Amino acid sequence: MKVMLTLFHHSLPPWASEYGGWKLEKTVDYFMDFTRVVVDAVSELVDYWITFNEPHVFCMLTYCAGAWPGGHPDMLEVATSALPTGVFNQAMHWISVAHSKAYDYIHENCSSLNPPVGVAHHVSFMRPYGLFDIAAVTFANSLTIFPYIDRIADKLDYIGINYYGQEVVSGVGLKLVETDEYSESGRGVYPDGLFRVLLQFHERYKHLEVPFIVTENGVADQTDIIRRPYLLEHLLAVYAAMILVSPLFTYLFDNHCLNRIN
Repeated sequence: MKVMLTLFHHSLPPWASEYGGWKLEKTVDYFMDFTRVVVDAVSELVDYWITFNEPHVFCMLTYCAGAWPGGHPDMLEVATSALPTGVFNQAMHWISVAHSKAYDYIHENCSSLNPPVGVAHHVSFMRPYGLFDIAAVTFANSLTIFPYIDRIADKLDYIGINYYGQEVVSGVGLKLVETDEYSESGRGVYPDGLFRVLLQFHERYKHLEVPFIVTENGVADQTDIIRRPYLLEHLLAVYAAMILVSPLFTYLFDNHCLNRIN
């Protein structure tokens, strides 16, 4: 068994949220204080490090939409959140800085173990519902697919990809299509999307010569009807990508999503 430890997985202390959290530079310092404590205490037990899990999801839902605790965006922040100077890019910038500093600290203090350090990056396969939704998909992809990895590309030993399925964009939201298959959580089941995502990331980052790890994948299925075919089809998607472009793909699964809903 290998241990993969995540330093930040969508949790922020209330006291940090009160002053603005990842919108401000001082959160980098607090995060590094935390990182030093964790690394110094448990580094001998850890095989892989994830500095941040799905940071753009956290920033969007916290600082842009206000749907997660700690964001409290005002109307101006919401309206300007996607601009280059908006809260989304502010927070993503400081998270990128924090990742780079944590990466350096882990390697400087675990030199004998030399554990791989990376991130878990959420990617959905988005498609437009209609002709007028193409622009929305293009814009969403421009914010979420590559910018974060581009920022930290020189501080990655692997690229983790969290993939659950397809999202159909209609207007300013998502649409459930009657002919598509969905999990109980409302995620579109689309293994071909994982294959396409892996090809996209390989093409963009093959010059880094780092492996890709599917760090999260799974399905909410209390009945266990679609779980086995879901896993098989997504494993086949990874295998197809390995055959076509690169053997440097590894598949993990997310216990939370694979376990039955009680």
